[in-house]
Amino acid sequence: MSWFGQRRYGMFVHANIATVPAFAPMHEYADWYWGFLEPKADIVLHPTCPMPEVVSWHREQFGEQRFDDFIPDLTFERFDADEYAQLVEDAGMRYLVHVTKHHDGFCWWDTAYTTRNAVALGPKRDIVAELADAVRGRGHVFGCYYSLLDWSHADYPDQERYVDAFMRPQIRELVERYEPGVLWGDGHWGHPGGHWRADQIVNEAREYASTHGFEIVCNDRFFASEPDFVTFEYDVPAGPPDRAWEVCRGLGSSFCVNRNESVADFLSAAQIVAMLVETVAKGGNLLLNVGPNADGTVPDIQARLLRDSGAWVRAHADAIHDSTSFDVSGSGAHWYTRTGDVVHAFDLSSAPEPCFASVQGVTSVTTPAGGAVPFRSSDAGLIVDARAVDRHAFGTRYCLTLAADRPPVRLRNDSGTKGFLSGLLAGASPGDVLEIPAARYDDETFPIVVPAGVTLRAESAARVVIDAGGKVAVVLGGDGATLEGVTVTGGAPGYMMIPPTCVTGQGADGLTVRDCHVESIGIAGGSAHVITGNVIAGGKVWLMGATGCEVQANYQHGLRWGAGIEVQGGAGHVIAENECRDDLCAIKCVETVDVRVERNRYETRWFGIHLLDARGSTLYRNRAWRTMRAVTVEGGAGNRIEKQLAEHCDSGVVAEGGAAETVVVDSWFHDCRVGIYAWGAGNITFANNAISAPREHAVVTDRVLDLEGNDLGGDTWLRPT
Repeated sequence: MSWFGQRRYGMFVHANIATVPAFAPMHEYADWYWGFLEPKADIVLHPTCPMPEVVSWHREQFGEQRFDDFIPDLTFERFDADEYAQLVEDAGMRYLVHVTKHHDGFCWWDTAYTTRNAVALGPKRDIVAELADAVRGRGHVFGCYYSLLDWSHADYPDQERYVDAFMRPQIRELVERYEPGVLWGDGHWGHPGGHWRADQIVNEAREYASTHGFEIVCNDRFFASEPDFVTFEYDVPAGPPDRAWEVCRGLGSSFCVNRNESVADFLSAAQIVAMLVETVAKGGNLLLNVGPNADGTVPDIQARLLRDSGAWVRAHADAIHDSTSFDVSGSGAHWYTRTGDVVHAFDLSSAPEPCFASVQGVTSVTTPAGGAVPFRSSDAGLIVDARAVDRHAFGTRYCLTLAADRPPVRLRNDSGTKGFLSGLLAGASPGDVLEIPAARYDDETFPIVVPAGVTLRAESAARVVIDAGGKVAVVLGGDGATLEGVTVTGGAPGYMMIPPTCVTGQGADGLTVRDCHVESIGIAGGSAHVITGNVIAGGKVWLMGATGCEVQANYQHGLRWGAGIEVQGGAGHVIAENECRDDLCAIKCVETVDVRVERNRYETRWFGIHLLDARGSTLYRNRAWRTMRAVTVEGGAGNRIEKQLAEHCDSGVVAEGGAAETVVVDSWFHDCRVGIYAWGAGNITFANNAISAPREHAVVTDRVLDLEGNDLGGDTWLRPT
């Protein structure tokens, strides 16, 4: 793992046949175009496919053209591998991972195992070979991404005919021909590692590398038993993982180029720097993607962002590459890395007098150039007087020297509270309110069980932290059990759509979680639960089979791979005045009856509010901002959308999957690509709505709708019969 820990910033390069149409709804992956257009294997997480947004757009633009008919236009005629290698340097990066085969099965090298490749078709060039030579010529590491998922192979996913006869030999061909420093798997989710022969693939690659004098590292997406590093996508983990890791993402919301993305959809140069610093401070690598055009050029906006941020990265390369983590990684605007005896303290706010709360025993502070900077210690932490320092808008770095005998930064509680909470609860009776003293409680017998009718309370969630260290943290153990004003962290880890197991309850009535900071809340069964005033970071609120619950005034963010608030089954729930960010979906109601969803605000990636086979829902005065689908009604019947506001979304409402008797009334959809999609749905009442400044169409539909009485502000595209 020597090079991987020394080169902390790399470039991902995504192109495939989908690069030609270059289209996905806002916040979606354009690289998945084929899977969104036609039924394909192993599509998970994404909205139900085929997606009406892609199907309708394709039919309008290309009629009945097949996906493979795009291949001749994938020319890469202006591709220059040396320009890519130069962009790696300009960005301050030190490795590149090329997508040699994505899910569409198009291979970018002269493979012996299929003619579906860039030498026989399209570019008529071995792009992998050219890029490998150019990147290595600049002294950087070259790596190969390979998708186990292959929509083009007739025998996928048969273990004998696809895995053993095609996939494994093709991966071996890549390793032997290009000797990549990284073998980056993907498309793994449909089957376990044993099906993919994952251990054999990884072990064969390592053995070949060892006998041929080069180093290779493999990520965890082959599902091999011993990967070299774990992979995160788009979201930097909340806490530092306990092993080598990497986060990948696009400069925008897509990996392949997406014509539907504007400047506002991309990271800014300052955000690139902030993400890189946080990642490295937490001990990880950042793999930041570019999506070339069909002619092989990198879009100007992408190249400009990498160069603008790269000037800062190159100036601080000694604190990024070859660095290690400090005792604490940091938080907010303040992050730390270490090289040798020097601690690098980053202030991303570039304040005139930053206060670094997490360091002690500082003997000197200098600029990276070595100039002394005044400082003083206080109860709040190290205060640096930077008024005379030339501070950068993206962030300013200070080099700290620490005393050899300084006390270590305290990461865990040592206040003598062993088993305190268990003892406090042992003698509690219904009606008791137990006040928790300020401390960090990490030396308990977990899970902590709050008995029926008992309230476990703290005055301030900032001062009381329950850290379960990777176990189930708190169980609400009976009717009326309440948790109030506490921070709960360190829950049992989740995976993808499964959140961490943090605060749970099952089979009881009237459970309450109020004014807490938690990773996740999961309650099954019972009725009349109240979840209000909480901050939910990195997980979700999950109600399963409960009835008549209230989820109100919570702030939820950070999971990205599921719904922020998900209610499965039950009737009479109220979901109100919550704010949701980051996830794939803000609020999801599955097979619910008579749920009221009102006055929520959300900015999420794919779904805003998703009603799946729900009946009798009322959506009232919710606000969506920069979300792919502000509202999706899929299946179900009798759902009403009233006074909905959607701004800068891909669509205001999507009705699909046989949704019946849907009512959309008195709503406003502004600056959306399309105001309303009605595709494969039943009857829709669309009355007194306004669609202003649609970027493509006011309405896209596969059936005639009565649109009288609406202010459309644009045209209607009706699927030709």
